[in-house]
Amino acid sequence: LGLYSPFMTVDAYRYTMEHTHLGNQAFTVRARGEDLFGKWILALLLTLPTLGVSQVWFSVQAQRYLVERTQLGAVRLRLNVRTADVVGLTIVNLLLVVGTAGLAAPVALVRSLKFMTERLEIIGKPNFRELTQSTAPERRGGEGLLDLLDGDMA
Repeated sequence: LGLYSPFMTVDAYRYTMEHTHLGNQAFTVRARGEDLFGKWILALLLTLPTLGVSQVWFSVQAQRYLVERTQLGAVRLRLNVRTADVVGLTIVNLLLVVGTAGLAAPVALVRSLKFMTERLEIIGKPNFRELTQSTAPERRGGEGLLDLLDGDMA
């Protein structure tokens, strides 16, 4: 019943972040699924007695753990989020979406993103002198899609 979940969460996050670059610098992630496994088991065991709040607690713990083990050069990150705040945000967002038959889903998404970014703290001073434009060959992903479609953004 999802026992591999904390490992998959760490692996997916690591893959995403280590393939994300700011100029010539890549993010590094020093996280291990084993570190989240005990909390995951506890959250599973407490899901019914807490009416699912333990799952929100685990999600907050996992997000904080992953963010705090992410670096970009000498810059580290910290996420200042509490489970009670996330529960409140989730309840309001759910009422917004259900109360508007889904029309407020974009508003709920923006609220969630704003909530997280306002609580993300940058630790350390970035060295902008070392940051240069990437010289890696252009990838064949979405960046060139506009050219392919002969689009004009003006």
